[in-house]
Formats: sequence, C-alpha cells, structure tokens
Amino acid sequence: MKDIKLLGIDLAKNVFQLHGVDALGNRVLKARIERNMLIEYIANLPLRTIVMEACIIFFPMVSKMGFTFS
Repeated sequence: MKDIKLLGIDLAKNVFQLHGVDALGNRVLKARIERNMLIEYIANLPLRTIVMEACIIFFPMVSKMGFTFS
C-alpha cells in the first residue's frame, strides 16, 4: 500500500469516495467504497488521520481504531 498520510472521505448514503494523499500532497489513493465496506477498508490502511464531515455513526467506530480527525 502506498504511503498515505491523510485520507479524505466524502460521505454519502450508500457509496463513499476516498481520496488519499502522501506527505507531499500527491494523490496516492482514489477509491469508491460501499457503506458496508468502509470500516474494513480503512482498518487496513497505513494512516492515522482522516478528514470527513461530522458523522455520528462512523466517528465512534473509527475513533476506537486509533485514527485522528481533522
């Protein structure tokens, strides 16, 4: 997996868009993930910072995994 430093998540009803960048701001990940696969997918990513809009459903689950939010 590429060296992802920051992951942006665009939340939607059923499908989420992911945008990962490296330390220089270069895009190293672009993915479209279904809602039921999001937690499993990001659990396997080598990063610790996620940027997304407020979401009372996913925030607690992802916080328990050790990610920080911006």
